[in-house]
Amino acid sequence: MQSRQYFIAVLATTFLALFHTQSTHAVSITYDTDIENHINFNKVPYREGNREGQSWVKEEENVRVLQRGGTPGLRRLLQEQFPDWTFLIAPPKEGNQSLKGEFRVKQYYACGNLTNCGSPSTFPVLGGVGALFDVDFISGESDPQFPDRLNWIQRVVSNHSEEPRPYGAHNLKEDRIDIQDRTDSPYYFPTRNNPNFFFPTFYDRPYRPDAENSHYWNAELFLVRELGNQTVMIYDGISWGWRNQTKRRREDYCPVKSISSDDNCSYYYFSDNLSSGYEEDTFQLKELTPGKKFYAYIDNDIPGNRCNPNTLHR
Repeated sequence: MQSRQYFIAVLATTFLALFHTQSTHAVSITYDTDIENHINFNKVPYREGNREGQSWVKEEENVRVLQRGGTPGLRRLLQEQFPDWTFLIAPPKEGNQSLKGEFRVKQYYACGNLTNCGSPSTFPVLGGVGALFDVDFISGESDPQFPDRLNWIQRVVSNHSEEPRPYGAHNLKEDRIDIQDRTDSPYYFPTRNNPNFFFPTFYDRPYRPDAENSHYWNAELFLVRELGNQTVMIYDGISWGWRNQTKRRREDYCPVKSISSDDNCSYYYFSDNLSSGYEEDTFQLKELTPGKKFYAYIDNDIPGNRCNPNTLHR
């Protein structure tokens, strides 16, 4: 679908449309801006319990074309996880080191815990954080085309592992080839034994249910062509990803400062010298109503605290 954002030059009744494009390579990245609100680089604020956060996709200037043949990290993973396969770097054609077509991004936006993540393309999900990414490869002159057995290979690096299923594990870092159906091939989409498989569209919705935690999720996505006998030609790629960050909501606690009070909070400040061995200090709050909620904070980052002792409150 042609973008609304274009400029037109007229020369001898010939019209030239310049699309919203970001690339210095022969292959380009374009954004289909005709789909309202489906490409959004803005941060999405949200709240989850006593925490507030923001979720966002990788900035437009950081969505870029990746080197032909795969990054060193992707090639390392392919060799480790698929030792019986052969992965080749696509040779240049007519002196051109890159594809001549375009990666046309149709949907790309971040999801907060109240975002209908996936609507209207697929069944939406709620309650977590993540992003949606939808891109087409539009073949150019001399580029591989149907029925050239095209597919996608994606590398994912994140701080919330997909395993164990179904929700994975937070702060368990992963660096893996993204295989949707756990087949013995490296492709994102299964081939289903179709000799003429062709996937010009790539669609992904990485999602994590624990919106209260901070995440990063980065992907390297490459267009590939199967040559047969477990041999794959790797063309150009595109980088994309998302992240979110959270912190405790300010209205849920009082900042630590000298003794004072107002309509919402009472503040109490205690200090003592800390030794490098074992020490237990007791502080009493006679003004605290039994059963009333309170928060306690410990600041170890004070000047001269070279031993950095471990401190606890109970």
